[in-house]
Amino acid sequence: MMWLELIKTESLKLKRSMVPWFSWLAFSMAPLAVGFLMLILKDPEGAKKLGLIAMKAQMTGGSADWPFLFYITQVLFVAGAILHAVIIAYIFGREYAEGTAKNLLTLPVRRPLVVIAKYLVSSMLFCVICFLVFWECMVVGHLVSIPGWDIVLLNGTMMNVTLSVLLILAAGPFVALIAMVGKGYIAPIAYSMITTLFFGQLFGHTLWGRFIPWSMLFVHAGVGGPGSPDVGPVSYAIAGVFFVSGLFACGAYLNGADNHQ
Repeated sequence: MMWLELIKTESLKLKRSMVPWFSWLAFSMAPLAVGFLMLILKDPEGAKKLGLIAMKAQMTGGSADWPFLFYITQVLFVAGAILHAVIIAYIFGREYAEGTAKNLLTLPVRRPLVVIAKYLVSSMLFCVICFLVFWECMVVGHLVSIPGWDIVLLNGTMMNVTLSVLLILAAGPFVALIAMVGKGYIAPIAYSMITTLFFGQLFGHTLWGRFIPWSMLFVHAGVGGPGSPDVGPVSYAIAGVFFVSGLFACGAYLNGADNHQ
C-alpha cells in the first residue's frame, strides 16, 4: 500500500539522521537530574556542601522515596511537548530547509497521505523515546536505593504518563502545520514554546485549563495544586477534535501548496 511505502521512506530518512539520537540523549538527561535530586533529598546533611543546589532541592517539599519519584516522573513528561515539537519540526520542516520540498510536491501520491505518514513516524519516534526515558527513571530510582516501591503506584504512573503522551500527540498536528507554513524549523519550535510554556502554564493554573488543548498536559500533571480538577471526558473530546482538525488543516494546506522552489 502507498501509505506504508511513505512510512518506510520517512523512516529511512530518520535512519540516516542524528536528530533521533540527539533527541533521545537530551531527554535522557532528565532522569539523571531526578536521580541527583533523590540523592540530595536522601542525604540532606551530606548535601549541605552543595550549598544553593541542596537548598533548592529541599524547597521542592519532596522526599527521597518512590511516591515522590513517580510524581516527578509525571511532571517530567510535560517537557515532552517541546521534544515532540522538535521532532515534528525536523520531519516536516526539513523538506523546505534542505530544498527537497520540490521533490515531495511532485510525487504521484495523495498529499494528505504524506502528512499522515510523516506524523505517524514522528509520533512513533516520540513514543519510543518516552518509553526509554520512563524506564530510565525507574532504573535510576533503584540505583539510588530509595524506599517505598509500590507496583500499584507504578501502574498508576504508567497510566498517567501514557495519557500525557496522548495529550502531547493530540496537540502536534498544528505544530506540523506551522512547520509547513513557516517552511522550516524555527516557526514550529517557537509556536510550541509559546503555546506550551506561556499559554499552557498560564491556563494550567485555572479552572479553564482542562478545556484548552495546550494546558491540559499541565492540568493532568497537577500544576494546579491539590484538589484542582483533572482532565476528563470533555477534555478528551476537545483534544480529539483539535487533533483531527489539525490533521485536516495540514492535508488541506499541502493539497493547495505550490512548488516555488
